[in-house]
Amino acid sequence: MRIAAVALALLVACGKPPGPGGLEVDITYALRGGTSGCVLLKAAPAEGTARERSKSLDGLARTDTLTFGVAQAPDWPSPQVTLTASLFSASCGGLPVATDALTRNFPSNAVERVTFTLTEPAAGGAGGGTAGGGGS
Repeated sequence: MRIAAVALALLVACGKPPGPGGLEVDITYALRGGTSGCVLLKAAPAEGTARERSKSLDGLARTDTLTFGVAQAPDWPSPQVTLTASLFSASCGGLPVATDALTRNFPSNAVERVTFTLTEPAAGGAGGGTAGGGGS
């Protein structure tokens, strides 16, 4: 019991999470109006099955940041994954008002932070975003 407590304290002190690496995806969004909306994150590996996570913006601020965690799935033999972030002005089933994509490799035994900024364009404008990332 004592050894487990010491090992846990060392992990916390070193600031490294145990186990395999992953991606922490921060998506900053800005919707112009309305009361609904949705943010969708799709993780498509080079090999294996893609996964999606979404968050309804109903009742949330029109501008904010959401964080999604992406762990490498057992059926993803390659560390490479393409992340696609999309912003919808209604449900996630319609056409996105802004979208952006980025291809990243999963780090080993670390969590890497990736950021997207998605902004709904002014009326008549084209939707878009900017993606970035860095190590943590």
